[in-house]
Amino acid sequence: MADSRASFENFNDFYHRWREEEGFESNGFGVCWFPAAILYASKAKTVVEVARVTIHLASGPGDGRIAIEETGQLTAEIFHLDFKADFQDYRHDPCSGSLVVSGYSQKMGGRYSVKISPKLPRP
Repeated sequence: MADSRASFENFNDFYHRWREEEGFESNGFGVCWFPAAILYASKAKTVVEVARVTIHLASGPGDGRIAIEETGQLTAEIFHLDFKADFQDYRHDPCSGSLVVSGYSQKMGGRYSVKISPKLPRP
């Protein structure tokens, strides 16, 4: 099982890094969404795609949830697109600002990682 405390801390660091940026939107109740470059790597397949990402922070039972919207290559049939801090490890990279989700799954052929890099306009 994942270290959910460390994952939540990394999740919060990621949120605080991006929350004020244009294009990082929020409903005011802990649900945020933004466009991101996704690098999904596993034994089964590696894909680079741009997709909308929704994160749930301080929103009750959904705390720590990440959802990647399906795209042409990223489909729920082939990939895990929903993550929870209780079941996957989250790591915030302060240099790039990315959030890396890692886990293990038979569906993905073993270990997998998902690098989420917000694609927001720069001033």
